[in-house]
Formats: sequence, structure tokens, C-alpha cells
Amino acid sequence: MGDHNISDPLEAVIACILESRQVEAGLQILPTAVAAALKPKQETRLVDVSSPEVEAALERGESWPLIDVRSPEEWVNGHIPGAQFLTLELKFEALDTWPKDTRIVFYSNAGRRSLEVASYFMAYGFTNVRNMAGGLEAWSGELQASNVPPLTVEVSAINDRPPGP
Repeated sequence: MGDHNISDPLEAVIACILESRQVEAGLQILPTAVAAALKPKQETRLVDVSSPEVEAALERGESWPLIDVRSPEEWVNGHIPGAQFLTLELKFEALDTWPKDTRIVFYSNAGRRSLEVASYFMAYGFTNVRNMAGGLEAWSGELQASNVPPLTVEVSAINDRPPGP
């Protein structure tokens, strides 16, 4: 390290450093603010889809991710064929890797829990989520029973793991 020849008083040097930190922070925020201002606002609202619409789409061979948000016990008792059970792993996978415009249909027994999950996904930027209005109570199609509950991981089990290498 070399010698520095700073003729300004210490207070002036500290003030300069603090000012440069504020300028740098402003520069980091600026690109995000500019990008948000330039991006056209698109109105996103949660849309309900009826169970007959879902049934018709499935009969036509459309492949929407159909996500069951009920408990593992409810899943075992009966779920829509082809549906996926919303595990913690599936939730993180969807939030982290699925395109934000993926059409996803959530369902529960009456539609209240699925509405909550659909709203959660919208808050994370998903623009094409649907809530199956009326849930399984409105479903007239067949249900598939399962002998084995879906694999789930408790959040506490993840948080209690020792740190990895």
C-alpha cells in the first residue's frame, strides 16, 4: 500500500464517501424504476373458471396444470384425474421455474382455498391463473381415489436441516 496525500480534512473525506454511497444506491434503483415505467401496464385480475369449462378443456385434450390445493387426506379420498397435488416442492418449482403466463387452474372442495392459492400466485407475477369456481362440489366428472397419500415435506423439516456443505 502506498502513502496517500489527502489535503482535505477527515470530515470532508467522510462526507464525500457518504455522498458517493447515496449516488451509487440511486444508480442501482434507477434501472428498475425506468424499466417499470417503460413496461406497459397490463391489468391482471383473477378469473374464475367453471368446472364444466375445465371438463370440456380436458376432454378436448388441452393440458392445463390442474392443481389440487386440498389436504393429503382429501386427495386420497378423491381428486380429478390428471391433477397434481400442491406439495411444497411443486409450489416452489412453479414459482421459480414456470413461465409467468402459464395457465394454471387451482381447485379445492368449495373454491375458497384455491382462490387463496391462485391469489398468492398472482402476487408472485403469474398472469394466467384460474380458480375453479365451486371446487369439487361443482365437479360432475369422475374422481380418482388413491391408496397412497402424496409425498409432502413439512416446512419445519426443511428449516431444521443442518446447513449443507
